[in-house]
Amino acid sequence: MALRRGREKRNHSENPKFTGEKPSLFLYGGVGIIALFKDLLDLVFIGSLPGIGTIITICLSFLIWILLTMFDRSGGAQNMQITRGLIVIFFGLVEAIGFGLNFLPIETAMVFVLYVLAKKAWKKAKEEAERK
Repeated sequence: MALRRGREKRNHSENPKFTGEKPSLFLYGGVGIIALFKDLLDLVFIGSLPGIGTIITICLSFLIWILLTMFDRSGGAQNMQITRGLIVIFFGLVEAIGFGLNFLPIETAMVFVLYVLAKKAWKKAKEEAERK
């Protein structure tokens, strides 16, 4: 009887149910508002000034990365968090260093891309868990 219970526990732990979290639209909406604020600063020429604009871009990109790293658990896997960090760094550097690109809503597009990637990763993980 004890051996049977051990097998049941082992089988249950081998086939865990999917516990992944769906990406929070509330979190990405808040982060999107920060990105939109940054893009609006670029449009009114405050963020387009050479030194100040670079500092604003770096600080707000870092804030977006911190918020997503701390509160978004939708990707689940470590590689999703690394991908998210690399995307934020890439978009932030392109906008901070690229002259004339400040007028495009790059930060807002970045948040949208991150949300789409998180949602795809969540759906993929859910489908894989359902197959098992």
